[in-house]
Amino acid sequence: MFIAPATGYIFVTRGGNMKRELSHLTDQVVQQGLATLVAGGCTHTAKLVLYIGEVDARKLFRAAAHSSMFSYCVDILHFSEPAAYKRIRAARMARRFPAIYDALAENRVHLSGLILLKPHMTRRNVDELLAAVTHRSCREIKKLLAERYPQEDVATRVRALPRARTPEAQTPVDANAFAVGEAQLSSRTVVPSIAEGERVSGQTSSVLRTEERHELSPKTVCDQASLDRREGREAVAT
Repeated sequence: MFIAPATGYIFVTRGGNMKRELSHLTDQVVQQGLATLVAGGCTHTAKLVLYIGEVDARKLFRAAAHSSMFSYCVDILHFSEPAAYKRIRAARMARRFPAIYDALAENRVHLSGLILLKPHMTRRNVDELLAAVTHRSCREIKKLLAERYPQEDVATRVRALPRARTPEAQTPVDANAFAVGEAQLSSRTVVPSIAEGERVSGQTSSVLRTEERHELSPKTVCDQASLDRREGREAVAT
């Protein structure tokens, strides 16, 4: 059993695990214990920021084979990414503006609010800004900064929208030209001539003989076809 001083916490160790017992404490004692822990935590945060800033300035993280203070805090100190980011930013600000250490230790400003002040904080207004944001939430700090440092309206920009794509216009077809081309195509016919049943060396065989291609008129095509059929029948009869 371990009793934490000034808080009333009773820690009972069972199998290596700490079990917190507060049910026997009065409401007043619980509230006082919480306030004491918060104050101690703020002092601890200020000291932590002080040490992080020193390690960062000396670049001692390189000795641990890390290229940045951020990776050192995450991998070696086991901070979460947001926690590492906030503490490193606060540490660098505090090295430039030492008044921040007291503000953190006295719980007058929290890390999130402190980071919001960074773009506007200078050596001339550091005390004024820290006093203005004392015990304020992030929402209140953002509103205060917006009133003190209003941003210029974004200039109106007019930009031409790209033209909508339209289907390409199709070239109209000339009906007369189409009719003429069709007539010329139909006047050109390839006529194969087949003589069946020619006797070669006493044996009958089918020989495919292809005539040369000519441009013939429709009448000539019909006459040639009739002649080929007649020659075929006579050759079979013999």
